[in-house]
Amino acid sequence: MPHTQPTATEAALLNWINTFPLDSEVESLVDLTDGRVLSLMLEDLDPAYAVELEQPTPSSKWLAKKRSLETVYKSLLRYVRVQCPDLDPMTLENPADFNSIAEHDDAEQTIKVVTYERKPQLGATDICIQLLTIFLLAAVHGTNKAKYINTIQNRLDLTSQNEIASVIQKMQPNDKNTDAKAVDETLPHKIHQDIELALEEEHAKLSAAYSDLKKKHADYITRFRRLEESHAELQEHSSEIESRLRVLQDSDDGDKVAHIKDLMTRLQEANDLIANQEQQVETDRVTKERQEKELGNLRPSAQRLIQIEDQLNELKVENTTLTRKANKVDHYQKKLENLQNIERENAHLREQIETLELNMREFDKVNEDKSKMEQTIREFKSLISNLELENVTLIQNKNRLDEEVRFRDDQIQKLHERQQHDEKFIKDLQEQFNTDVAGPSPPSPTTGHAKLTLEQELEQSDDAAPNYALEISRLRAENQVLKSSTGGVTNANLRTDIEEGERIRKRLQENYQGLLEKHTIAQQQLNAALSSSPDPKSVTLIDDILKIGPYKLLTDDVHRDEAFRNLQRLYRENTAELASTKSKLGETQSRLQSQERELLDAKADLEAVDQDEIDALETLKETNEAITTSLQNDLLVLQNAHKNITIDFDQQKTHLLNTLLVKDQLIKDLADARADDGSNSQLDGKEKAEVSHGTDSKPEQSFSKHGKILQKMLRPFRPQHSRPESLSATPKTDAATQRSRPESFSAARKSNGRTHLDPELALELAALGTGPPVELPTLSPRKARASSTVLKHKIQQLELTLSLQIQKQELVIQDLQRRLKIAEESSPDAQKAANETMIKNLTRENALIASAWYDLSSRLQSNHVVLQRRQDAPKSWLNKQRQMVNSTPRR
Repeated sequence: MPHTQPTATEAALLNWINTFPLDSEVESLVDLTDGRVLSLMLEDLDPAYAVELEQPTPSSKWLAKKRSLETVYKSLLRYVRVQCPDLDPMTLENPADFNSIAEHDDAEQTIKVVTYERKPQLGATDICIQLLTIFLLAAVHGTNKAKYINTIQNRLDLTSQNEIASVIQKMQPNDKNTDAKAVDETLPHKIHQDIELALEEEHAKLSAAYSDLKKKHADYITRFRRLEESHAELQEHSSEIESRLRVLQDSDDGDKVAHIKDLMTRLQEANDLIANQEQQVETDRVTKERQEKELGNLRPSAQRLIQIEDQLNELKVENTTLTRKANKVDHYQKKLENLQNIERENAHLREQIETLELNMREFDKVNEDKSKMEQTIREFKSLISNLELENVTLIQNKNRLDEEVRFRDDQIQKLHERQQHDEKFIKDLQEQFNTDVAGPSPPSPTTGHAKLTLEQELEQSDDAAPNYALEISRLRAENQVLKSSTGGVTNANLRTDIEEGERIRKRLQENYQGLLEKHTIAQQQLNAALSSSPDPKSVTLIDDILKIGPYKLLTDDVHRDEAFRNLQRLYRENTAELASTKSKLGETQSRLQSQERELLDAKADLEAVDQDEIDALETLKETNEAITTSLQNDLLVLQNAHKNITIDFDQQKTHLLNTLLVKDQLIKDLADARADDGSNSQLDGKEKAEVSHGTDSKPEQSFSKHGKILQKMLRPFRPQHSRPESLSATPKTDAATQRSRPESFSAARKSNGRTHLDPELALELAALGTGPPVELPTLSPRKARASSTVLKHKIQQLELTLSLQIQKQELVIQDLQRRLKIAEESSPDAQKAANETMIKNLTRENALIASAWYDLSSRLQSNHVVLQRRQDAPKSWLNKQRQMVNSTPRR
């Protein structure tokens, strides 16, 4: 059954109950019927009066609630009698009745209990509101009344406070007379003694007698109720035992079948009775709801009637009082003149009170401003402490990084010393070996040009390590200069220079990456061409390639492609991580600058609190100037960054236009070359037929084989007719090298017939497929051999030209590598990565030194050295490294 909407008084009392430390929030008066919430409230008032409540059982649920309420009520009366003796007559005049709680088996009916006699002071008729009213009066008149009054004023809204005040005023109707008495106390003592003494004495006697009678009556009622409850329980228990005995006797004496039938009949009757009772319960419930609605409609009228009766009684009392006072007007007029002086003094005192109240309001306002200011100061102190902690954390991180840099420097120094010692030791061993071995070893085609020392091999395999001590000292000096600077515009310019260097480093890094990829692709193509050549003369070609530059001859077992992919992946990951770290660093720096400005502003406000007005204005002015300077520096940095981005965009645009122009020129050259190829295509069949019918076939076979090999080797360096746009994929910084290759080939095509070597060069280009076909004369075997010799010479010249171009490209790559390393070494992450790379290189060098030392020791200990060419190539990585270190192959 849904609850009705609570009145304003009930809502105010419920809000006041929720201010106590309860297990759960009380939503309606139904939650108070079990007495547990009231017990917790009594325990909060005074723990000495706390009571133990019994647990309700299903058979006596509402009876247990009644007992719990009675227990709490009695304990509350004891508390009022001891702690609040002024409220004792009021509690005795309004005793609570708990009989209807046991009579009604419904939660709504348990709170609708009518008192024995209706009093106009209560303003409510149900038991829960009466108990809550007694609790409220006990709280505001008890020993901890300041606590509960403050709770009502601070934690309840204005409506609830007004309702609670009205409840208290209704329960204390004599407050008005108290004020009148306070005014009448200024009268002479004799008047009070004559008028009120007899009434007070009579009232005191009657109150004492009435209190005794009420106590005795309450004790008798309680004892009577307990006896009734005990009697009812005993009768119920006796009837239950008798019924059980009767059932047992019937089951033992009679027939079992008849007994079962009897039980079934009784069960059927019980079911019918239950059905009838359920129907009756439903009918009663409907009737009850209807009557409750009627009761709800009649309650406002009853309340209004009670209020009118109260007003009527008050008017009667006032009328009697006015009649008595009218008889005494003559007597009071005689003493009116004496009271005028007292009135004037009272007026003067009222003026003083108003003045003091105004002063008190001003003091409260100043106190409130003071509390707000103290709260602001506390917040600023907490902010300053947090910023100081962040500053200490940054200093600790800086010190840790400095310690790590010093530790890395020590490791690098130790590794340098170790490397120098090992190199010196290996050099001594090589000199000793050269002096001990009798006779030089015969030159080998594969190693004639590969006799390099370990230091030279390591320099060719890896990049030369920079002088870290010099770089570190230079960086420390720059760091010291930056620390010693005064900041402001200088720091902004330095940050601008750093960003410019970072931008240049990124551009060089991208160029170096492109060159490295192209160089790797060229090495892969050369390796594929050499591995696919079955001719024994490929050894001579390998020697010629080794003359050109630092070519690394690796086989498929080394998994160079996979290593290159892994290296490229690691490089991209490190680059992305470096970019994210730099972006986070920039965000952190900007956030730190903004926090520093906020801290400076907060410090200025804090200092201005305790200063004079003029000093505070000067302080705020200086702070604003400092903040303005910082913001101007940030603006200068952003303007420089925008300028750099604009310059980069213009450079890229210019480079794009130059690339398009070069591409157009190359397309025109290719169109001319194709036109020349079309004009000479008619003689191509005859030249091939004449060359194929020569008498000596060995030079032609050799030429065809070398032509195929060189065609595979020179494929990356000649223009592709099918893809002319691939010529524009060269590095940006080597435009001269980009234009040198097609110009050399076009010059070779156009200069046919000028010198005595031009026809042979044209023949060579025609054989390679990069030039127009030429007409070959009919040659004798001797002339064919001579022409093949000249062709070999031209091939060597062409290879020399290509080697010069590759060397030029390698010089550009080394220069870019050097610039890239210088740019990367400016950051701590780059220094750390460089140190780790150097440690790895030194570790590998130590492994090579150990393997070379093992090989040299074994050869020195042997009595003779067998110089025999090894037919099969080494397969393991260690044997390959030993072959690169040793001048002659092992047996």
